[in-house]
Amino acid sequence: ASLHTMSLRKLIPGHTAHVIRCFARLIQVMPEEEVMYIPTDDAKAILRAGRNHEDENINVIAVQAREALLGGGQLELLDLDE
Repeated sequence: ASLHTMSLRKLIPGHTAHVIRCFARLIQVMPEEEVMYIPTDDAKAILRAGRNHEDENINVIAVQAREALLGGGQLELLDLDE
């Protein structure tokens, strides 16, 4: 997951909506019983881009992905403004 997340982050400038959708899908298919490492800086950058996107649907997808990560114990994502 960490390699995918790093790759997605690099694509934000030109493909933000696709990055958010892919990231959300990655979070969605992660097994609940396994701990998967997602780099905090990459996740925050992706989620910030989703939160700031002009398309409200992308905003919602980013919020849902963040909530899923928080539910999985990734509490360092509580504050995206750091």
